[in-house]
Parts: sequence; C-alpha cells; structure tokens
Amino acid sequence: MIGKFIGVDLDGSKIRLCVIKRGFRKTELIRFIDIDIPDDGQSITNLLSYHLKKESIKTDIAVSIPSSPVSMRILSFPFSEAKKIDQVYNFELENASTLQTEDKINSYHLVGSKDGGADALVCMFKKEEVADTLAIFEEGGISPRVITYSPFALHALSDHFQTERPFVLLSIGQVATNFTLFNENGITRVRSSSAGLESIINKYSELSGLDPKTSKEKVLQGFTDTDDKVLRQAFTFLFSEIKKTLKFFEFDSKKGIENVILAGDAATFPGLVDQINNDINKDVSIVYIPDLGEQKSAVYLNSYALALYGSDSGSGKLNFRKDEYQFTSKDEEIRKALLVPAMLLCALFLLILIRNGINYIRVNSEIKRLNAQIERSVKEVFPEVKVLVRPVDYMENQVKKVSGELDLIVGIKSGKTPLDIMRNLSTIVPANSSVTFDELKFTGDLSLRLKGRSKSYDDIAKVEKALNDSGFFEKVVRSSAGSALDKIKFEISLVIK
Repeated sequence: MIGKFIGVDLDGSKIRLCVIKRGFRKTELIRFIDIDIPDDGQSITNLLSYHLKKESIKTDIAVSIPSSPVSMRILSFPFSEAKKIDQVYNFELENASTLQTEDKINSYHLVGSKDGGADALVCMFKKEEVADTLAIFEEGGISPRVITYSPFALHALSDHFQTERPFVLLSIGQVATNFTLFNENGITRVRSSSAGLESIINKYSELSGLDPKTSKEKVLQGFTDTDDKVLRQAFTFLFSEIKKTLKFFEFDSKKGIENVILAGDAATFPGLVDQINNDINKDVSIVYIPDLGEQKSAVYLNSYALALYGSDSGSGKLNFRKDEYQFTSKDEEIRKALLVPAMLLCALFLLILIRNGINYIRVNSEIKRLNAQIERSVKEVFPEVKVLVRPVDYMENQVKKVSGELDLIVGIKSGKTPLDIMRNLSTIVPANSSVTFDELKFTGDLSLRLKGRSKSYDDIAKVEKALNDSGFFEKVVRSSAGSALDKIKFEISLVIK
C-alpha cells in the first residue's frame, strides 16, 4: 500500500505509534510517538484521536489486540494458494477445534513450506475483545484497516534478523509476554503468557510489602542490586514460562533452539539479559533493527512491525476485520454508491458501441453491393476491361506515395545533402585506391546506399574501414560484392549520424 501508514501498539499504560511512508521502491520511517496514559481518567480514544488526526490518517492504521488470544491452532495444507485455503479453512478448523466458536472470531497467518504446502497459524479471540479494540478508535471517528495480534506482525521484520535459526523472540510487555518462534520460512509458532511487567510489579509488591509505586521503581532498576532476592522471586514466574515455552517449541519443531532475542520495555533492564542467560543456558541478546537503531529497537519493535505488516497488501495476513467487523471506509461507501450508476453508464456505452458496430456492418455491406453492381455494369458496356480501377482506392495509394516522397525530401533537406555526402566521401576514400563510385542513393532520412567498382577486395576493405573510422557514419555495412569482367562490383549501406 503506497502512502503513510501507522502501527499502533496498545500495551497497558503505554501506547506507541510508528509512522511510516511506503513508496514504490522503499519504505521510509517518519517518526515514533510515545503516549503515556495519564491517571486523570483522560480517555485513550481522545489521546489516539488527537495524534492520528494530527498525522491526517483515519483508516490506514494497524493495531494489535492488547489481550491474549483464547486459542491458537496450526492447520497444515498440501497447497499454498490463499484462495484454495480460504475454501477449506473453516471446514478444517471445525474438525481441529473443540471450542464453541459462536462468541469467538478467528483469522490466520499463512506460512509457506519447502514442500509446496503451507501452515495456517490460526489465532482466536473473543468477539467482545475485537469489538472493544475497535470501539477505542471508532468513538473518535477513526476506522483502522487492520486489527491483528502483534507477534504475527513480527513476520514483516523476519528478514531483518541475522540470528541463526531457529530462534525465539521474547517480547516482555506491560500486560503480557509473547514468544515467537522463527525458522527459515519466518514465523512458525506463537505463544502468549500473562507474565508481563504489571504482574511482576504486583508480585514484588506482594512479597516486599511495598506500595505499587515503590515496587515499580525497584523493578525498573533491574538487577543492579544482585542481593535483591525479592526481585529474583518476582521474576520467577517469567523465567519458568521461558523455560517451559522453549521446551515446547523444541519438542514441537524437533530442533534445538540456542538463541533468544529479547524485546519490550524490560529488555533494557540492567542485568536482565545475564539473569535469563544463566537461568535457561541459552545465547540471549537484545533485539536490534538497523532502521530503528540500538536505543529504540526493543521498545518500538511492535509498533514498527505493525505498520509494515498492516501496509503490506499481500494475502495470508492475520486480520480480524472480517464478518461483522469488516472494514469499510468512506471511500468504499462512496464507491458502493457510485457502483450502480457506473454499471449503467458502461451498459449505455456498450449499447452505443453495438449500435455503431451494426451500422458499420450494414453500411460496409451496402458499399460492397454497390461496388459489385458498378463492376457488373462497366463490364457489360466495356467487356474488354479486365481490372476496374476504384477511384477512392487509387487516390489513397497516390497520396501515400506522394506523402512518402515528401517525407524523404524533408528528411534530406533537414539533414545532410548529397553534396555534403559526396564531399565527405572524397576526403574519406584513400587517394591511391582503385575504388570508383557509380551510384549514391538516399533510401531514408539518414540512410543511403553506395554502389561502386574496384580492382581488388583489399581496396574495398580499406574503403569500408575508412568509412567506419571517419566518425561521419553511425553504421557501415557492406551488403554485397561480386566480380564482373575485370572489376569487382560492391554495395555499401550507410547510416548518417
């Protein structure tokens, strides 16, 4: 999709926007916007509406549902065409899922495989969660084009990761922690956990007896104080979730995972990378995307991925704007309103075309009939006439001939004259050559043909070389040469520069 597009990452008390501009050849990162939700009750809708309308964007938006999905499934297909998968997708999902789906909505992200098939990574949410996310925007007169789930949007950044695959991208957000498994084809598995920063802060407050504000300050300091056993206990659930998820991914993919990339607000906490590294015995590093830079990669990863993922018009993307939540913009409503008049106009144009076509066929048939009648009448009076000249055809041919001759004369007058050509030839042809020219004829605006004679092929070759080296002609081609009596006749075609 060409033009500006915004990715919106709703994560607890934080809202992060990323504005990009897609062109035909490259994508430009314009700006980031970081919004803290205040405690004074100011609505998220007003905050978002202000910033989005400031960017003059009301529809070209991709947002992630802030809650965790009810269920995730994987459906494997022996083919990869999105149209075929759409035809059998619901049937396969009914067979694979035991959940009641009346109050739920699902969509899928398509991942190709080497054998020509594809896996559909199915994600299912409660309908009310999609409706609540949509309501945040619609109350402010905004209609996002894409509602998705941020771990799947990371597929848009798959080519930016230089880490050896498979690897897991671990994004620790305010509300939840998401695990995304990448292999050589991109995203293959996704898992979500409630072990976000808010739960860690609440756990620290519970264990230490401190108020939530002080507990938050302690957690944000990270592991600078290595003797803080309470902080280690507060992170225990997260570390347990990381171990459990890595084991599940390794068992499911039947491959060992040695690399973990850390993202989210907690990624830059002092000492956290070392703590996770020691706890899971894996190579843990902080995410780095060249377009974002070292300082912003971890924090704005999701919003940047959402902007790229949402603005990609390709098929097989996870998007919950379907069924009763189908995306419709004012432009599309206008298009629908104009559809019937446009169809009527096309029908009218078609009728006029058919009518004119019928008239042309009728008139052409009448002309042929009259010509045949004239020819019969002439031959009855003049039986010796073999060919009847038709005046219109004859005059048209004559006009074409005259026009061609005029074009040739104009081209010659506007370019080199025969005198110019002869003068140049006299200076170009070697003086001691046995070559003589019998005919010089223009065959086009800048093309001419030389006919001549010589006593030897060597002299002809020298003349040809001299013409090539003169710089006066763009092309020199000796088209024929043959013996006649004691002379060698030749012909050279030339194109003037």
